[in-house]
Amino acid sequence: MANRTLTMNKIKQILRGHFEGHGSKQLSKLTGVSRNTVKSYLKRFQQTGLSFEEVNQLSDEGLAELILGPPAPVQQSDRLEVLLPLLPGIVKKLRIKGMTRQRLWEEYRQKHPDGFQASQFRKHIRQYVGKQGLTMHFEHLAGDKVFIDYAGKKLYVTDPDTGEHFPVEVFVATLGCTQYTYVEATYTQKKPDFIGSCTRMLEFFGGVPRVIVPDNLRSAVTKGSKYSPVLNETFETFAEHYNTTIIPARPRQPREKSLVEGAVRLVYQRIYVALQGKVFLSLESLNEALVPLVSNYNDYALRGEESRREQLRHLSGTVCWHFPNFLIS
Repeated sequence: MANRTLTMNKIKQILRGHFEGHGSKQLSKLTGVSRNTVKSYLKRFQQTGLSFEEVNQLSDEGLAELILGPPAPVQQSDRLEVLLPLLPGIVKKLRIKGMTRQRLWEEYRQKHPDGFQASQFRKHIRQYVGKQGLTMHFEHLAGDKVFIDYAGKKLYVTDPDTGEHFPVEVFVATLGCTQYTYVEATYTQKKPDFIGSCTRMLEFFGGVPRVIVPDNLRSAVTKGSKYSPVLNETFETFAEHYNTTIIPARPRQPREKSLVEGAVRLVYQRIYVALQGKVFLSLESLNEALVPLVSNYNDYALRGEESRREQLRHLSGTVCWHFPNFLIS
């Protein structure tokens, strides 16, 4: 079991997914928690004899006392001595198309049953890659993640009476698998505007992904952390309502949000430029102007390949969200 404890939000996601019929392997992929740890928590839950509704009414302290046990001691030196010589070959295998760290960990544990758990295994891979100055390919599955952020550059609305220009925020969201993108303008980044943008984003995509990955903006994250960020309570409630999980990008890990940052740069090139010289007297008129520009952006062919919209259309009707009540449409 990993040494750090899980947030109560993740534990509730594990229990909810269990009651919806998902296996430990699916829950492990969703939450990033090792499969053995997921099994351990579910076993402790089943021993209580309580229903999910009864557990869901417990306080965080009560849930922690019920589900979490003391972390297992890790014999770091012995395990690391075995793993280190294997890391060059493991990282080389990661370049093979379709290969995942989960699969490599399972192969490693078959040969070394007393080896590291999945989270520690991945940690040592990251450390090795960092020391070697290497990069790894991120494989994004359909319906798996959506990445969200605000553009750094503002757009402007003009007061019709005074002629004064007011800066407005630009919300950008992109699906990891297809890079299908949603863009809208809001007055602020505050919670009401942010949650509203997230809701309209899901309506635009026509489904709910397994994971939403925000940057560490204040409306999403109360306290940033590399391992256990504290989510804004309203955003956490939003996630529970839509049966999804929030996993903020870790501080100083730019590759974890590179897709949405790339989308923001393209929005500058394809959308901002098209708006130059135009005057908008209301936020509504600005967002109306964004609709066809975003549509054209998603219809643009990607270096001779299919457009973002065509890629999404090919996934239409596929049960690729974690909770199958929500499908791509």
